[in-house]
Amino acid sequence: MDTVTRIFDLLDKTDMEQQEFARLVGVSDDTASDWRRRRSASYTKKLPQIAEALNTTVGYLLTG
Repeated sequence: MDTVTRIFDLLDKTDMEQQEFARLVGVSDDTASDWRRRRSASYTKKLPQIAEALNTTVGYLLTG
């Protein structure tokens, strides 16, 4: 499992909508969609914010 899969697997297990996730991370919903579709790897710059929004650690997101 890679980082993108872990991010969206965790998001899908919450009650949070992708739009809310994007807002918490500080990006647009379109950007979050690009991450999910693997059209952009800019999520690497937002890993601390992503980890906080998903109540996990950067280490887990990177290595499982």
